[in-house]
Amino acid sequence: MVMITNRLAYSKSKLAMAKGHGGFTLIEILVVLVIMSILATVAVLAIGDTARTSKIESIAERLSLVIPAAEQQAILQPAQIGLAFNDQGLGFYQYKINADTQEGYWQVLGGDNVFKFIDIPKYVIVKIALQQYADVDLTAYDAKIKPDILLLSSGDISAFTMTLSLKGEEHPRYIITGQQNGKIELTRVMKGAGSGS
Repeated sequence: MVMITNRLAYSKSKLAMAKGHGGFTLIEILVVLVIMSILATVAVLAIGDTARTSKIESIAERLSLVIPAAEQQAILQPAQIGLAFNDQGLGFYQYKINADTQEGYWQVLGGDNVFKFIDIPKYVIVKIALQQYADVDLTAYDAKIKPDILLLSSGDISAFTMTLSLKGEEHPRYIITGQQNGKIELTRVMKGAGSGS
């Protein structure tokens, strides 16, 4: 009989606990939802920043590889090649002379995917500073396209410094420098301290 009483008491206390805690209160559910929404927001922002960082890195690396390839193209053809930036990206152009009119013009450098137009998103800021323009100014002959950087068949280029940064950032993430002798160098700017490659 003692055993029956103990089982009965145990069952009653379990029933009382179940009645008092049959579910979560509205406040508990709201607190959990607020915490989950904060975590989701942080995750989305982190993923967005990672995508932007990856994109600017991709653009910087591509530019540092394709500009020397365009230099080689200029030397081997021989041809004068220009790089022109606009608000959508970077295009590669070859200087041509019309056989009939003897007028010069810039034509899109085609025939190879290496030199296709490089789209630059609005959140990537590209600035170009020319230190010394190449010896020949071919831009005067064509008012439609005015290349920012010239790559000449002699191997000379317009010496330049190109910075790439994310919109809203004070300092650039990448610096691409081109010397007049054709040497191109990509530098990744480290946050806080100096620069490294």
